[in-house]
Amino acid sequence: KVRPSPEDYGLFVSSAWRLCQSNPREWLRREQQYQSLYRSATVGVNKSPSLKSITSSKRSMGTPRPRPMGSSTPQQRQQVQRPARAPRATPKLLSLDGFERQLFTPPRSSADGTPAPRQRLTAPTREDNNFEALPDLTPPLSSLPPHNRALLTDWRGNPLNIENELHYDKLHPAEAKLASTLRLTPAIYLSSKRRIFIEKVRRTRIGKEFRKTDSQKACKIDVNKASKLWTAFEKVGWFDRRYIEPHLN
Repeated sequence: KVRPSPEDYGLFVSSAWRLCQSNPREWLRREQQYQSLYRSATVGVNKSPSLKSITSSKRSMGTPRPRPMGSSTPQQRQQVQRPARAPRATPKLLSLDGFERQLFTPPRSSADGTPAPRQRLTAPTREDNNFEALPDLTPPLSSLPPHNRALLTDWRGNPLNIENELHYDKLHPAEAKLASTLRLTPAIYLSSKRRIFIEKVRRTRIGKEFRKTDSQKACKIDVNKASKLWTAFEKVGWFDRRYIEPHLN
């Protein structure tokens, strides 16, 4: 039995699709004709036995002879530990043939019967804390009032204690409270802040509006946290053109 290679199978599928698209009605009529010819050629072949014949054959075999008691030795009666068997193929898997069966084959179990671990499909995420590698297009901290209530926001959960975190001294008291409320470390907050204003300057240069969704796309943090940053910055007027104008040239 010859099995097609992946290249041959792909060529067959693409050719059949082109034939179907060129004349769908004629293609359907021809396929129905092929099916009728195939059914007429296979009538009577590999016919399954009827239930009546199976029942009569079981009756003719008779009942098995009982095994005499005490004939087995203690070594034979000892339970033998069998190795774990591979998962049984499903009818869907049995219907496949060739290379495509590998796509549906379940992972094999180990010798002790435990299922094989699944492979990780996504790479582990890394914290976006390298803010020093990004250009600083943010407004000056002197534009904020000298208290910590200018960037107030709300968030679920308790605030994060960031007083002993690295780069805490680079934050304004209002920024420190904002980052703590959103449970962001100073480095991640500064990276997100710079990414927001980099995107704000870029969109201003091309004459486009800077919205919350643009802030979400620019940051590498939770989209809801990015929206909170956008709202806080917009509230204090950091998106005004006077803060963006020096970076447009």
